[in-house]
Amino acid sequence: YDWSSNRVLLQGGYGTANHNDTWAWDGKTWTQLSPKTSPPLKSRGGLISIKKSKEIVMYGGTTPTGITVPASDMWKWDGSDWTKVTTTNAPYTTGVLTHPMYWDDLRERLVIFGGYNIYERGGTFEFHNGTWTERKFTTGPIARSGPGMAYVPVFKKGYMFGGYAGTKLKQQGDTW
Repeated sequence: YDWSSNRVLLQGGYGTANHNDTWAWDGKTWTQLSPKTSPPLKSRGGLISIKKSKEIVMYGGTTPTGITVPASDMWKWDGSDWTKVTTTNAPYTTGVLTHPMYWDDLRERLVIFGGYNIYERGGTFEFHNGTWTERKFTTGPIARSGPGMAYVPVFKKGYMFGGYAGTKLKQQGDTW
């Protein structure tokens, strides 16, 4: 959600081809936007909205090389243009795709879990002040890609549901 324009934002993706276009939905009409700068062609990245700063952050995904190559680039949308963000210590060194992520309002951090990079991953990473930090836990969900995840302000926690895991990519039905 783009808090600066009160519209839903769509960036990139793939269908019959890869895209790097930006669109806005006002509840009735899709409008293609024309930012000066756009992220490269990619799909399966994470996109989150930050209400306080009225920014949207996009991280990771895959490039259109014909094989699944994880990306580790980060971009911010300020309501009219995309800007590349410099980061250090990218998750899994080379990036990740099909990873859930959310913005932790309380601690002002971007949080991701799992995703795909050669195989399903199970790490939890936080982004703050330009640096990614892995958080280690003794218990937690099994490695997976593609779950849904969101921050629930009233409970001051992030929640994750589902995804795909295991040798046959079995659909998961658990909540964490």
